[in-house]
Amino acid sequence: MLVDSIGRLHLVPIDAEQAQWKLCRIEGKTTQRGGVTQVNLHDGRNLLLPRNEYATGTTLKVGLPKQGVLGTFPMEPGATALLIGGQHVGEIGHVERVEATRNPRANVVHFTEGFSTDVTKVFVIGRATPEIAIPEKPAIEVRA
Repeated sequence: MLVDSIGRLHLVPIDAEQAQWKLCRIEGKTTQRGGVTQVNLHDGRNLLLPRNEYATGTTLKVGLPKQGVLGTFPMEPGATALLIGGQHVGEIGHVERVEATRNPRANVVHFTEGFSTDVTKVFVIGRATPEIAIPEKPAIEVRA
């Protein structure tokens, strides 16, 4: 399921190979006893990893059902991202830069498409191209 351009959930068909993994964004991290890092993912699941190698906001490609990390998509320049909130909800953009703020507000992500939003509304879905299937038709159909 993906969010469309007006914020509604939209079903997108996938093949059997894509059903073997899921993209999950890291929301937080903690260090457990013995130096093991626990990452807290956006969908509520937690993974224990031997090293602290992923930053918050990074998207992990998690294998199902074994819960292993198959790949990572950091929030860095050139990354493809789906906007999950705000004025540009449902749009696909390419990260130009991430501006770190030094106040209580969220960091700001600037896109090559000419807009920016706070980091909590950005979900990285691939490096140069999306890893997931994108809906082919727009959410709102214009009738003549």
